[in-house]
Amino acid sequence: MHKRLTTALGVAALSIAAMGLFIPPAAADRADNLPSGLDCERLHCNNNTDNTYEVNYTAFCVDPKTHKPKGVFEDHDLVSPHENRTMDSSWSCNGGIGVDADYESATVANLPPMKPGTGSAL
Repeated sequence: MHKRLTTALGVAALSIAAMGLFIPPAAADRADNLPSGLDCERLHCNNNTDNTYEVNYTAFCVDPKTHKPKGVFEDHDLVSPHENRTMDSSWSCNGGIGVDADYESATVANLPPMKPGTGSAL
């Protein structure tokens, strides 16, 4: 019994250590390299400015069935003014689930306003 418990604890410790290598400690921290008023942490960004930002980040993904690391993928998303957004890394995770992110940069991506429609269906 003692040997089985020791083996199980050893496997658990190795799994935790492997996840530590997979997801760098900085990924779980708030991103300090982003513009003032744009706060991103884990997979959430809160934009308290009047600008739209294109946020570039690295998503850390796991397999949804086994919960084992699936990969690390670069991604980007637009965050509108005064928006609280969950970053959508589902397409870049190749069927995995994004569990954390490391935010590299954000640039202003203000899009020109759309012209009003003419009322024509064409």
